[in-house]
Amino acid sequence: MNSNIVILILSIIVIATYLLDFISNKIKIPSVLFLILIGLAFRFFADRTGFSIPYINELIPILGTVTLILIVLEGGLDLELRKEKIPIIAKSSISAIVLIFVSSFSIACLYFYVYNQSFYISLVNAVPLSVISSAIAIPSVNSLNKHNKDFVVYESSLSDVFGIIVFNFIILNAVITIHSFILLGFELVIISIFSVILTFLMSFLLSRISHHIKFLPILAFVFIIYTSAKYYHLSPLIFILVFGLFLNNSDLIIKGRIRFIDKYLQNESLKTELPHFKKIVIELTFIFKVFFFIIFGYSVKINDLADEQSILIALAITFIIFISRYLFLKIAFKEPLRPLGLIAPRGLITILLALSIPSELKIVNFNNSILIWTVFFTVIVLSANVLTHKNKIGIIENPEINV
Repeated sequence: MNSNIVILILSIIVIATYLLDFISNKIKIPSVLFLILIGLAFRFFADRTGFSIPYINELIPILGTVTLILIVLEGGLDLELRKEKIPIIAKSSISAIVLIFVSSFSIACLYFYVYNQSFYISLVNAVPLSVISSAIAIPSVNSLNKHNKDFVVYESSLSDVFGIIVFNFIILNAVITIHSFILLGFELVIISIFSVILTFLMSFLLSRISHHIKFLPILAFVFIIYTSAKYYHLSPLIFILVFGLFLNNSDLIIKGRIRFIDKYLQNESLKTELPHFKKIVIELTFIFKVFFFIIFGYSVKINDLADEQSILIALAITFIIFISRYLFLKIAFKEPLRPLGLIAPRGLITILLALSIPSELKIVNFNNSILIWTVFFTVIVLSANVLTHKNKIGIIENPEINV
């Protein structure tokens, strides 16, 4: 294909998805739905014309991993660590980890019954669907009150990290023993120590580099650290989250008990550079997220979407997700069904983890359209919940609307 045509198509896609993102923010429907639909439209066109994207199976994990790193970093850069936020952080942490386990075991039981696989294989395939998508949840709750919004921001961000830790733990431990948990604890301590050290190093570079190009080298170091830790089966997302949290809360640390750090980090310089760094991360996240979901939509066979069993399984998974969430929030925190009980979208991390399952642990004859339908159903519930909840608030605050 002519290179000019490729550039033209990519540019049109970026502009079109930017407009779709703007529209989705107005109508409160996450843009991920539109992106996947665009990918499916490309697939329909490709099936009719014989067009194909080369190396699609190799491209999806690469795009997904880069997007995941950027999403977690962006989430860390948005989180605030303040004394008054400790209760909401504790509450959201408990919710994230408990619901990962409850959802995983419930969905595993469904897989065990439907596919007649071992419970271990069923559990491995269930974990990806237990993780909330922060990339979808966070932008969708701007209309909620501060308490609910903060809860969703912390819970979904922590769900990303906890979900990947649990997924890696189960993949590496077909038989779970006390030794498995001791090893996990040791690994978490190691990665936490390295995260703190590397965070200071990255922050030092960000505050001291005077060259006009400084943000991309910093991001390159972040990717190097992630891939290196991943090679040794550690949890590098902890470092990504810690790095983002530190940058966004440097005042809390530098002006706390260890003020001597200011001598090395130059906090004023760090605060000056932070908004520019955030902007770069946000825009890169947007562009990688766009192409990941479009290409993933393209990778799905159109005929698979019409499979009735896959649709029914996706509906059952969606029911499990929301009934588990409602019951837990009701029992543990006395929260009503709305709005928090209906905010549990699945997205990029679900897809990425599902695609990274080793071939020998995949469910035989598993249809990937289940992932897309589950993403669709959970996002539709989220959109309807947020939209109608907002309208309800509007009616209460503006009773003349009903006149």
